[in-house]
Amino acid sequence: MHMWREIGEKPERKCWYEEGIQLCEREEIDTEGENGYDHISIAVDSVEETMEKIKVYPVKVINDHWFSLPNGTKIELKLLENWKVNK
Repeated sequence: MHMWREIGEKPERKCWYEEGIQLCEREEIDTEGENGYDHISIAVDSVEETMEKIKVYPVKVINDHWFSLPNGTKIELKLLENWKVNK
C-alpha cells in the first residue's frame, strides 16, 4: 500500500493510504478488544449501501458510518469521492 499522509509518531500514528484505508495505531494493545489499533477507516462508494450490507454479519452498528466487529475492532466508513490524496 502507498501511504500519502501520516500524523503523529510511532506508536500513536494515524496513517492514510491511497488505496482507501486509514489506520490509527495505539500504544497500549488490548488483546481482548482492538488488537493494537484504535479504529480502521475504509473509503467506500456508498456509506449507506455498505451500512445496509453489513446487517447480515455479526457486527454492532455504532452510528450512520461506524460499526464494530465481534472482537471490538471499530470500522469507520468514508466516501471514496471525498478521499483526499495530497500528491
